[in-house]
Amino acid sequence: MQDTWLLHRSIGDNIRRGRPEASEADAIDAAKRAEAHDFIPGLEDWVGRRGYDSEAEAAIQASLDRLMAGRTVIAIAHRLSTVARMDRW
Repeated sequence: MQDTWLLHRSIGDNIRRGRPEASEADAIDAAKRAEAHDFIPGLEDWVGRRGYDSEAEAAIQASLDRLMAGRTVIAIAHRLSTVARMDRW
């Protein structure tokens, strides 16, 4: 079959489907080896997010942004993208 399909998850999650413990860098490397990396950044989901971004991660990050406003927060996360936007002292 040559029909394509994606699980209802991000492109990165779909790439990591066979190896869930793989990092985002591993997923990008796999996409490059599959000659898919060049077009993935142009893919867009139903709310306009592009590339490898996770729909669930974006929703969680938006909630965290609201909850953390004006507060000091100690954050522990599995994904670098979750903490990358935080201020550091």
